[in-house]
Amino acid sequence: DALPTELSRRKNEIIDTSYDLNKISFYSECDIHIGYRVHAHLFFLSERKPSILINEDGRGSGFIELLGESGIDGYKVFSLTKSLYKTQNKNYMRLAKRIIRFAKSDEEISKMITGKLDQYLQSGFKDLDKVYDKIDLFYQDMKRFVDCIE
Repeated sequence: DALPTELSRRKNEIIDTSYDLNKISFYSECDIHIGYRVHAHLFFLSERKPSILINEDGRGSGFIELLGESGIDGYKVFSLTKSLYKTQNKNYMRLAKRIIRFAKSDEEISKMITGKLDQYLQSGFKDLDKVYDKIDLFYQDMKRFVDCIE
């Protein structure tokens, strides 16, 4: 609750963009993204704008790892869950997905976001240059791929 309260105090608007693509038309007007939406994170980074993705599951974590970023996990993975995933048994993996819980408090996540923002500000957002370079590389690879199938 600390971050939303502080953002509201500073006259920042928090917008729920879930379930409707028409709700994201304002993205291009924003300076930064902080949230759970993987596609919003990618959009902002592709526009060379800072974004902090809060991972709600392995999809976000995998995406962060692919780009070589350090992310913020909004969940905790218990050792039992890790063991179940390592088996590669589909039934165990389904069970593991049910065990993963959002176990971090809003205050913990708020502190992590604040730390990430401080890191970006101290570096003049140069920390994101490697991510932008990787996106450019992936773009070129995908462009070549799409050109081959046309």
